[in-house]
Amino acid sequence: MHGKILVCEIEIKDIRTELTYWKNAVMCYVLGVHPPFAVLNGFIQRMWAKHRINKISMLKNRIVLVRFDIEMGENEMLQGGIYRFDNKPFIVKAWDPNMEFNREELYSVPIWVKLLGLDFKYWSPKGLSKIGSLIGKPLMVDHQIEKNIGLNFARLLIEVDIDGPLSKKIMFKNERGNLVELKVQYDWKPILCKCSNKYGHNEEACRRKKTKTQQKKIGDQANKVAKGRRARRRQEIT
Repeated sequence: MHGKILVCEIEIKDIRTELTYWKNAVMCYVLGVHPPFAVLNGFIQRMWAKHRINKISMLKNRIVLVRFDIEMGENEMLQGGIYRFDNKPFIVKAWDPNMEFNREELYSVPIWVKLLGLDFKYWSPKGLSKIGSLIGKPLMVDHQIEKNIGLNFARLLIEVDIDGPLSKKIMFKNERGNLVELKVQYDWKPILCKCSNKYGHNEEACRRKKTKTQQKKIGDQANKVAKGRRARRRQEIT
């Protein structure tokens, strides 16, 4: 009992079957818009058909949960880079059992980040995690780094606050105690439209602004016609 309210206790063993079932899942949403489920379902099926999709479900806030038959499917989706739906960012995150699907969750996004000029001796999981934490929450490294393929730059997936600053430069202290400066390059950056106050597009592409502009033109034209009629009436009277 909690006061007068009955309380039961859920243990990890009680939900282990669901945790196991959804471990190969990713959650997705389109930044700034909420397309119907049927449209998103078709988009996902076409894009990831070869990756053995098992189930697609719509959650609240228009978040879509996609489950794959094997773990490889989930990893390939996360490694897939930038996805776009109708020219808007299509966000893909690994499902986390501790994640609560509230509005705040939608305002942290994963972004692929390049650490330019970082010596490959620092490309260990711990090294990259420490350096990446200067930007946000490190999630995973590019599979080419894991396989030591292509040593031009380090690239990792980092979760950042959507309305937070994105540093262009960061610094770390190396094993000799010297400060090392790195340039940071982002595969994309969240865009906030000041007209609609929504993420995913700029003012030039804003439908609301276009609608307002069109309505203003119609209004101006109507006023012009009305003024012309009044002027003709005054001429007729005189």
